[in-house]
Amino acid sequence: SNDGVIEAFESESYPYMVGIQWHPEMLWHENSMDALFKDFVDQIERR
Repeated sequence: SNDGVIEAFESESYPYMVGIQWHPEMLWHENSMDALFKDFVDQIERR
């Protein structure tokens, strides 16, 4: 971010850990959120 605040993170120590500092469900209509939602669904389907 422009102000230096961490807005998202991923962990390599866990099979799937993503933390974000916004509400992607409110941005479902934005193409920029597609990869985040797709990755989440893919991880669920693998289990």
